Formats: sequence, C-alpha cells, structure tokens
Amino acid sequence: MNDQDIRVILAIDFGTTFSGFTFVHKDGEFRDIELNQDWPRTGLREPGVKAPTILQYDTDLNAVKWGFSTIARAMRGGRAGRRNDDGHLRMVELFKMHMSPGGEGDRRKLPEGLKFEQAITDFFKHLKKEIITKLDARWPGLQFPSQVRLILSVPAEWGPPTKNTMRQCCLDAGLIDRLFTSNLEFTTEPEAAAIYCMEFCKEYKLTAGDTFMVVDCGGGTVDLTTRELLTEKTLGEITESKGGCCGGTVVDLAFLKYIGNKLFIPWETMDKIREEHSSAVKYFLETIFWPVKYAFTGKEEDYCEHENFEIDIEEALPILRKYVPDEYASELEGYDWLIVINFEDVKAMFDGAIEQILRLVGDQLESASKEVSAIFLVGGFSENRYVQNRIKESYSKPGRIIAVPVNPMSAIVRGAAMYGLNIETNEASPYYGINRTVQNRMLKYTYGTEISSEWKPGDPPARRTPSNRIIRFCCLARRGTQIDVVNRFTDTFGPVNPNQTRLPFNLYYTSAYDAEFVDDEGMHLLGKWAVQLQDVRLGLNRPVDFSLTFGTSEVKAVAINKRTGEMCYSTFELPE
Repeated sequence: MNDQDIRVILAIDFGTTFSGFTFVHKDGEFRDIELNQDWPRTGLREPGVKAPTILQYDTDLNAVKWGFSTIARAMRGGRAGRRNDDGHLRMVELFKMHMSPGGEGDRRKLPEGLKFEQAITDFFKHLKKEIITKLDARWPGLQFPSQVRLILSVPAEWGPPTKNTMRQCCLDAGLIDRLFTSNLEFTTEPEAAAIYCMEFCKEYKLTAGDTFMVVDCGGGTVDLTTRELLTEKTLGEITESKGGCCGGTVVDLAFLKYIGNKLFIPWETMDKIREEHSSAVKYFLETIFWPVKYAFTGKEEDYCEHENFEIDIEEALPILRKYVPDEYASELEGYDWLIVINFEDVKAMFDGAIEQILRLVGDQLESASKEVSAIFLVGGFSENRYVQNRIKESYSKPGRIIAVPVNPMSAIVRGAAMYGLNIETNEASPYYGINRTVQNRMLKYTYGTEISSEWKPGDPPARRTPSNRIIRFCCLARRGTQIDVVNRFTDTFGPVNPNQTRLPFNLYYTSAYDAEFVDDEGMHLLGKWAVQLQDVRLGLNRPVDFSLTFGTSEVKAVAINKRTGEMCYSTFELPE
C-alpha cells in the first residue's frame, strides 16, 4: 500500500456487548472524528453510539439479522417469552468471549456447526454494509477498502493469536483485501482509551511528567493501562497493561442466577433457557434489570427510590414457569409469581465484578514506577455510579483525580481513530508506519525463536537429536522491558548445515520471563517463517540478522542477509 492512497481513517470497536465505528479524513483532527450514531433496525433506524453485538441465525446458519434488529420482534411482541422468540431463529451473542484466553468470561454455547470465527465474520459483514453506506455518503467515489486505513481495537490481555483471528475475519468479511495488508492496524483497547483521555489532560491540569491510569470497564472485559504524559501529545507506558473478564455482563449473569435460585431452577436449566429463548431473556434483562443496574449507586438511601422493584414472572418472562419444579410451583403461586429484590441482593450482584476491578486497579498502582496523578474511567460499565464510588472510596488521595471523561462509552473507538490519524506516513522518518503518539511500550510477553545448537554433556539426554544437537528457545525480547517503539531486537543466525538453502524462523511467545525450550509450559507458536539462503559455496558462513519490532501492537519481523543486504519481511502463518 502506498500511504498516499489512503484517504480515510476508519476505527472499529468490536465489543462484547456493543460495537461501534468512527471515521475521519486522513488530514482531519480530533474534533473532525465522526461517530456513527444511526443504526438499522427492522423497518426503522435506531439512535445510539453503538449497536448490540448480536446476530440471529436461521436453521441453515445464515446470519439473517444483526444489531438492533435482533431484538425488534421481542419488543413488538409485548410480553417477553409469550412465544418462542423468532421461532426458527437462534440468537447468538457474547461470541467475542470465545477468544478470551484460558476460557474466562461468559462463553455462550454456539449453534451446532457454527464457529465463533464465522460469527465474528458475519457480524463484520453486516457492519461493513453500514460502514460503506456512511463513507459513500461522506466521500462519494471512495474506493473501499483500498483507500481506507482500518484501526481495530482488541483487549489488552488477549494474546497475539487474537489479532491473527481478527485479521482473517476482516479478510473474510471484506473489510480488507489482503490478509497481511498494512491497511489494517491494531491497537489495544486501553491504549486507544489512553490516547482519547490524553486530549483531556490539560482540562485536568496534567502536564508533562504526570502519569494517569485508564480503567476501561466494558461489557465483557475490563482493561487497564498506566501512561506517562511525555509531552502534550505523546505518551509512554510505565506498567504492563492488565485486564480481566469482569465487565457489566458479569452483573447480568449474577442477576439471572439470582432469578433461577428464587424460582428453584438449577443453573444448568437456566443456562439452557438462555440458549433456547435467547431473545426473550435478552429483552427481560434490558427492560427489567438494566434500568436498576445502571441507576444503582451502592447507597441504600438511593435504592429506596426502587423500593417497588419487584418482578412479575408471569408478565416479564412467563416461559420460566414451566421449568419450576412441581413441589415449589404452588408456593410461588401463592406469591402471585412475584419476586421482590432488595438492596443487598442487587449489591451482591455487583460485588464480585467490582472486587476484581479493585484488585486490578490496586495491582496497577503498585506496579507503577511513579505516583499516579489521575485515574480515568471509560467504557459503558464505568458510567455506573456504584463502580465509580467504590473506586473512589478505595483509591482517592489528596492530589489524585478520579474522573469519567466526556463520552466514556465511545472513548475506545474515538481513540482508535486518533491512533490512525497519528500513524507516520513519511518514509524518511524512523517512525514510518508507527503511531507517533505512543513513544514506548511495556512488553507483555517474552518473544524468541528456536535454535539448533550442539548437544553437550549436562543437557537433557531426552532432547538429544540423532545428529547430536538440541533445540532451544532463544530469547529476543523479554517481558516487562520498556521499549522505544522504533527499537529493534536483533540476533544473528546462520545455517547449521553447509548445504542448507532455507533458514526457518519459528517465532514463539510466552508470558514467562524466562524460558529454555519451545515446548515449555505456556509457550505458544506465534508464526512460522523461512528465509531462502543463496550461494551454498559459502557453507556455514551465511549470517542472517533476525529482528523484531514492536512499534505497533503487532509483532513485525525482518531478516537481513548480512552478505547481500537483502531484506525479507515476515508473513506469519496463522497458528494451528
């Protein structure tokens, strides 16, 4: 791609529960960023900064509805659950959580035969139609995607394979035209939020040398990063970004478990109800629980305004009645199927998620090498006053600002657009292709390749090859290192056989600080790559410099033949 061909920056925040996009001309500024606030619905348009990250599939696994249209029928139907939602349609949501490492988060069971990668691709296909409509209205004749630089944000805690998956989904959805096009760049969600918050540092009287933390409280995940304001328009990272699956959906899950307990319905059955009556359950959450959830402050005197928070199951979600065990049905009938939820019950639904958020904030503060001057709360869940109050109660101190900047729900997608605006396009600059705002980063992983060396006494006998060699892990960049984004991490390698015509570079990463072998626990393959070696007459004397750079949120590699000067850039295969 020639950077001169780029006309528009497009940013997508693919969220667990809601997603959105912004766009801006490449020569624009922060104030020029346009946030889409107009979404399709069946026969209507829906205002909002984001659309629900939801799909509905028919029996042939065609994604026939998306976003607001998926809940339109449940709303028209009046009493949720009076019928089996859309009959033959199956609602699919929270599919982003299938990329969560270690199986964390609320992973919903997908319809048989549907992979989460396909769900992401299908959602992107629908989103693409909306994007093209908006871009074509603003810039007629714009060639999509060749003249568009796409910035996609991902959670901080999700490793390199997440970007590989997202890149493939973008290609399959038509958001990019080549798998490894430079038109697609990634940033982490907390980094995008930090870039957004940087615009307000002057408003909070933060100056160069001050540090601030961003706590991005989303629907599924909560991500944190701590940054130093180097200049008015540049940032450095001073701690490893952290995160966890403790967003707003955790509270929703606690509410559904509470309802199940009140009706003596085992969670296994409630989970099945979520699957089979997904639209009705979604509508139940949105209309019955969410008004209380978003208004909850954690103060009992405020909750008194909701003293009549009672749920008529027959009216709100009547399908639940058939799952109540017979021995309890008459008892509930005596209460007219009413469930009254008191203050302590609602507080308990929040506390599990909030305690985890507080631990994450505390760990960031402890890890910071400098005093943190401000904590900015962004994301939809951050607008809850109980979340805000608990963080303030735990971490307020003289001189420290804890604030929710304007438009917290769109902080990531606006910040991602700013990330794209600040990518250097001057080929003569050392920052070429790199975002100029972020000057340094903290590595979250240890990166390296595998090498073949001579086996020696004392090495593990089981690792000795028939040719008396041993395969080891060679560290190139270590976790916890603060790196300037223009730095390269380089080592020199060469053939082990004089007739060798191909030098493989299998790139691995691990969350461990030290590793010895590529099959150590926690070691993962990032990608496979090989450099062709010419002129076998030189035998073993054919050195190649292999370098890694971390100027963007992806790992980029280059190999330089030290004899010829020939340069090869990486094209990683997706890990199995």
